[in-house]
Amino acid sequence: MMSSAKYAAINTKLRGMEAKFLNNTDYESLLEKTTVREVAEYLKTTPAYATVLRDTDVSTVNRSDLEHTLKKSIIEDVDRIIKYFSGNDKTFVHSLYSKYEINDMKQLARRLSNEIPQSLIYENKEINLEFIGKFSGVSLEKVKQAENISGIIEAYENTVFYKYLKPILLSEHPNNLFRFETVLDLAYYSILRHESEKLDAANQKLIKITVGTIGDLLNLQSIYRGMRFYNFMPAELFNYTVDAGYRFSKQKLRDLCYLDSVEQLQESIKHTKYAFLIKNDETTDSFMERRLERYIYFFLRKIRISNPMSIIEAFSHIIYIEYQVRDIITLIEIIKYNLSPQDAQGYLIKYISGRA
Repeated sequence: MMSSAKYAAINTKLRGMEAKFLNNTDYESLLEKTTVREVAEYLKTTPAYATVLRDTDVSTVNRSDLEHTLKKSIIEDVDRIIKYFSGNDKTFVHSLYSKYEINDMKQLARRLSNEIPQSLIYENKEINLEFIGKFSGVSLEKVKQAENISGIIEAYENTVFYKYLKPILLSEHPNNLFRFETVLDLAYYSILRHESEKLDAANQKLIKITVGTIGDLLNLQSIYRGMRFYNFMPAELFNYTVDAGYRFSKQKLRDLCYLDSVEQLQESIKHTKYAFLIKNDETTDSFMERRLERYIYFFLRKIRISNPMSIIEAFSHIIYIEYQVRDIITLIEIIKYNLSPQDAQGYLIKYISGRA
C-alpha cells in the first residue's frame, strides 16, 4: 500500500504534466486548420507536443506519420508514469496498457475485415500498431502475418488475451468483427478487475466505482448496437456484456437484452442515469460514443477531486492523454470533409463552451 505522501508526490508530477495539455484556445486554433501540415505546425508550438514533434519535418508530414508520433507520445507518457509507482500499484497502472493494445488489435481487425490486401495495410503505412505487444508481449511481426481475425487470435496464443479469444476460433463465426471487438472489451475489464483486487481496500473501492461506471456505459452501447445493427439474439447480447457494471446488475442487463425492440431499449435507457445517450433523432447513432466518452471525461474529473490521495489520479490522467490524442486524430480525419469548426466540434471528446 502506498502512503498518502507518496501519492501526493506522484500527483504533483501528474498535475505538472497536465498543465501542458492542450487548452481551449489550442482547440479553437486547431479547429480552424485545414491541412495536416497546419495541424502539425501548430502542435509543434505547444508545450504539450513541442518535444514530441521536435524531430518531425512538418513540411512533409502526412496523417499516418503524425498519428504514429502522437501514439508514441502516449507510450512515453505512460512509461514515465509507471516509473513513479511500485508493487501492486505499478502492476495495475501497467495493466492500463491492455486497453491501447486492444485498440490496435481492433484497428487491424477492421482493416482485415474490409478485405484490404495484407501487403497494402503495411506498405501504405495507413495503420499504426504502436501498442501491439506493449502489454501482452506478443511479437508484432507475428501479428502482422495474420490474414484475418482468426490469424490475429492465433498470433496471440500463449498471451493473456488468448483465453478470452480462443472460444471465437471454435465458434461458427471466427472472423466476425463485432464478436472479436466485444470479447476484447470483456477481456479488458476482466484484466482490470483482476489487477485492482490486489490494491488496498480504498483504491479497490474507487476503481470498482470508476471502472463499473465505464462498464455500464459500454454495456449499454454494446446492447444497443447489437440490437440496432446486428439483430443479435437476446442470449448472445447478454453473453457479450461486461461483468464490471456499477449501477447495472447482471439481471438488469439481462432484462435489457430481452426487450422486444430497439425502441423499448431506448425508452428503458431514458429512465436511467445514462439517459443522455439517447436522443430523439439520428444523433443517437452518430454521437453515442462521443457522448459516452465525454461523460467519462467529466466523471473522472469529479471523482479525482474527491479522492486526491489515490490511484484514480493516475488512472484518469492516462485516459485524458488518450482522449487528447484521439481528438487530434479526429481533427485530422475530418479535415478532408471540410467541416466548419462548429460542426467539427461535435465529433470531439473535449467540450468547448459555445461550440458543442
